[in-house]
Amino acid sequence: MLAGSVLAGNQKNCSRKNEHYVDTFIQRDIQDLVRVRHPQHFRRLMELFGQSNGWGKRSGRISDSCAETRTNVSRYMSLLKDTNVLYELKGYTVKGERAYKQAKHFWFDSGVASFLSGIHSSRHQER
Repeated sequence: MLAGSVLAGNQKNCSRKNEHYVDTFIQRDIQDLVRVRHPQHFRRLMELFGQSNGWGKRSGRISDSCAETRTNVSRYMSLLKDTNVLYELKGYTVKGERAYKQAKHFWFDSGVASFLSGIHSSRHQER
């Protein structure tokens, strides 16, 4: 069982709470900051970021998968960072050598990232 489901009482309540959180975030919080024409594309982008938590930025692949332009993907990513949902870990350099080149992006709430990526119970994690 995921940590969020322990607090929610059961798996069904956990999924429902995460669903409401994501819907409210997109419909109210994001729309207050900027008008998103296609909320379903923004939701798909959030799901893709949930699936690729800790990976480097791949705007081309992400834009193809969520049916948005690279410009909108960058804009939406900035919105997620500005609202403290996503954070960016910059590339790291030691004495002139880079440990990794691209920035990596992580969710502040790993439970929401798991929910968006389709992991709704510990059984999904074992696969």
